[in-house]
Amino acid sequence: GVKYDRGTYLVSWGAALDAQGDPLTYRLEHMDADDTAYSPVATGIRGLDYRFSSDGFVEQQGTWRYRVRAADPTGAGAWKNYSGQVVVDRVSPPAARLVTDRAPAWQDWYRDGVEVRFVDGGDPALPDGSPGSGLDPASVPAPQLITTTGSTVVSGAGEDRSGNAAPPVSGTYRVDADVPVASASTGTYQQGTWTKSSVTVTFSCSDVGSGPVSAAPAPVVVSGEGAGQLRSADCADRVGHVTTASSGPISIDKSPPVGSLSCPGDVTVGSAVSASWTASDALSGLSGAAEGTIELDTTRAGTFAASHTVADAVGHTATLSCTYRVNEPAAPAASPTAEPTAEPTAVPTAEPTAVPTAEP
Repeated sequence: GVKYDRGTYLVSWGAALDAQGDPLTYRLEHMDADDTAYSPVATGIRGLDYRFSSDGFVEQQGTWRYRVRAADPTGAGAWKNYSGQVVVDRVSPPAARLVTDRAPAWQDWYRDGVEVRFVDGGDPALPDGSPGSGLDPASVPAPQLITTTGSTVVSGAGEDRSGNAAPPVSGTYRVDADVPVASASTGTYQQGTWTKSSVTVTFSCSDVGSGPVSAAPAPVVVSGEGAGQLRSADCADRVGHVTTASSGPISIDKSPPVGSLSCPGDVTVGSAVSASWTASDALSGLSGAAEGTIELDTTRAGTFAASHTVADAVGHTATLSCTYRVNEPAAPAASPTAEPTAEPTAVPTAEPTAVPTAEP
């Protein structure tokens, strides 16, 4: 493996065996990345380790390999190579870099969230040309996930794997995690009710994050007849959120009701007669009954007009009319008269008349 250090550490090894039991000493050698051969660190070591220390010999910067061999008074044994390497680095690294898991959606604004991580800022190479020890991931703050709308400052510092402190680093990140706020207004018109006038729908749009792409959508005029008409418009912010604003139902009736009034035929003065009517309205509906009768005036003879007015729910009216004729009562029919017949008349007859005679 690889060990990272600033040049003060212990190199140790296992004891060698000598068949004759002669006393042993050890020779330690090292070689860095640009060396072509090992060179001695120490000889005649009687123990099983060697310490690089600040009050003795400090290992130079570089990437080092080590080997050791034992020797007795009659000769030396085979070399034993250290299986790993030691990176010695005493130079402070540049500040860590802050990187994000995505690109901004618009300028420096991120949509919905962003994760910010600390990464190696580029440790310079060591004197032997080998890489520096590099940023220690455990020394910097953990990745930060920002999901709230607004500006957030991320800051921190770390050190390289050899323990050299890096300068602090900070960055500001702006997130827009909220959709725009959009609304639709119909002014004084109460949505869901009937009206006989055109209705203007106006829209408003606001955004607490990156801001709306453009001004509020243009007003829309609803002038056609119909029930429950809806009008909507989209409001978008600069990172791509879209909110649709919709009006409530708009019901417009610009037509009067329709109907008819039916009068009877000729009637007689003084008779009790009426005309019947029916009406309907296909949109807002009638404000009253849909049918009925009205009494007709028959107090005098002549031809007359009758009328009845109906209204719908928004105030349109229609006048229904018809005509009728009132006649005088017919004269009673004359009774038949018997023709005179001749009656037998008695013929007068002469009555005998006494002839007066003279008295003697």
